[in-house]
Amino acid sequence: MVKREIVTQKVENIKASFKKIRLFSDFTLEQFLEDGIAQDVVVFNLFLIVQNLIDIGNHIISDNSLGEPSSYSDIPIILKRAKILNENEMQIFRSMIQFRNIIAHEYAKIDLHIVYDIFKNKLADIELIVSKFIEYCGI
Repeated sequence: MVKREIVTQKVENIKASFKKIRLFSDFTLEQFLEDGIAQDVVVFNLFLIVQNLIDIGNHIISDNSLGEPSSYSDIPIILKRAKILNENEMQIFRSMIQFRNIIAHEYAKIDLHIVYDIFKNKLADIELIVSKFIEYCGI
């Protein structure tokens, strides 16, 4: 059984990160590219959001004995197999994890144009995954 208090805390962390990102929602691309503090806040909080979603996904998988992911990118696949996520949601979550890995491991220089697109146009996709986890966990 999923421990609601753990998931609730992770969701609160996600909400706090969304709030910080939205401080820059009125920025144009040019303003964002010129403001290192805005870049750091947005990138770091996107990282935190995805990490918290990974933690929730892992918690769901572990508590329901759904399998053992060998990497973070396996989490959405296992959740889809368990019918917790659909195909589209799985792809969104996998893309988020790939983006998180770029930030965490500096696989490539972070493309600030992509970061800007995510925080201006893709937050609803992230919120979709959050809402699926909230619904599944009953919080």
